[in-house]
Amino acid sequence: MLPVPRFVALAAGLALVGACAIASEPRVAGDASDVDGAVDGVQVDAALIDAAPDAPPDACVPVAELCNSADEDCDGEVDEELGLGTACDGAADTDACVEGVLVCDANGGVTCSDATTSTTELCNGVDDDCRNGIDDTYPVGTSCSLGLGACARSGTLVCTAAMTGTQCNAVPGAPTAELCGNQIDEDCNGADA
Repeated sequence: MLPVPRFVALAAGLALVGACAIASEPRVAGDASDVDGAVDGVQVDAALIDAAPDAPPDACVPVAELCNSADEDCDGEVDEELGLGTACDGAADTDACVEGVLVCDANGGVTCSDATTSTTELCNGVDDDCRNGIDDTYPVGTSCSLGLGACARSGTLVCTAAMTGTQCNAVPGAPTAELCGNQIDEDCNGADA
């Protein structure tokens, strides 16, 4: 005669097996082919297992996997192959910056966690909107000049301190006394006079 605790442990083990919901969980059948073994870590005799009815088939019917922390496709994994945690850019902004990750939405699908507003491109040596490169909306590096006549100096366009536009980095020369008739504007007033 078996001790009561062993029988109680076996009954609990068989109850768990009967409640199996996914195909990857173990089954204990109640037929003559059973051998001594362990049910949930408790050693049991084949005769006692044989006395129990066969375990019912799995209750899990595979369907398409949803994003909801459940195993709809009965493979023992939850929310797999949905790309959770993949970097993404939210649809609510116009920039191309990846500022979120894929997470489950309320309907079993996935959505991007990026809730930021549009990042505007500034003139600051950074690709703020993550699109078309650094300072792409500003003509940085374009040739320019400042000053008139002999004072004119060449340079290139650079970002302003406010980072909202460009300015020429040339420094005009200093005017000198005008000499008439030599086709040079020494006093830098825009005329050779």
